[in-house]
Parts: sequence; structure tokens; C-alpha cells
Amino acid sequence: MPVLEQIADATDKFYDFAESTNEKARETAGTIVARIVETEVPFADRLPEVNVPFADRLPEPKDAVDSTFDLVASGIAANRSFTDRVVSRFVDAPVVEAPAVKKPAAKKPVAKKTTAKKTTAKKAPVAKKTTTRKPAAKKTAAKK
Repeated sequence: MPVLEQIADATDKFYDFAESTNEKARETAGTIVARIVETEVPFADRLPEVNVPFADRLPEPKDAVDSTFDLVASGIAANRSFTDRVVSRFVDAPVVEAPAVKKPAAKKPVAKKTTAKKTTAKKAPVAKKTTTRKPAAKKTAAKK
């Protein structure tokens, strides 16, 4: 299989995986939002108001979402540019098929050589030496 086909197959598998993962995440987020709306929102009116320091400096939610998507879009554009340069290197290069990998020839079973066990000559038993102990000398106490 040529390299470009392998890259295309891997890319397709990745995109399919990413798409299914995003779909699961979207469903989970929808479920969480629905649960929050059902359980938490009715109690929100009962909570006291909280003053957040520097709240006037925080961006509006729409601005935060817009800037986040702009950041992601610029990252995707940079990734696309890089990928285009990599692919153009493959397209401009001559196609060279990889050499077929030769499987090593199966080894023929070799009969094991049996070696005759060597017999070792046993030594004649040696008689044990007996030693006789001399009786201990009697100590004599010094007279004063």
C-alpha cells in the first residue's frame, strides 16, 4: 500500500473517531444542561446576589465564545498550512514502492546429537583416621 493511501486511511479513521467523540460530548453536554435547568434554576432566585471583583472587566459571554472560536480557527488554519506543505512534498516526489519484505526461510529441524555419558572412576574408600586424645594434664595449685 503506498504511503499516501496509508496516510489517507489513518486520517479518515482519526476524523471518524474525532467526529464520534464530539457527538458523544455534545450529547453529554446537552444532558447536563437539561439537568441543571430542571434542578438548579428554580433555586437560583433564592440565592443572594454576589459581587464579583473586577466583574466590569470580564468579557461578555458572546465575546468570550467568539475569541475562543477565533483561536481554534487560527490553530486549524496553521495545521492545514503545515499539512498542505507535507502533502506537497509527497506529491512532488517520485513514487517509489517499498521493497517486498522477504520472510526468512524456515529452519529445518536438526536432530539433537546425543552424547554418551562419561563414566567416572570411583575412588576407593579411604579409611578414617582415628586420633586418640591425650588425657588433660592435672593442674596443681600453687602453695602459699
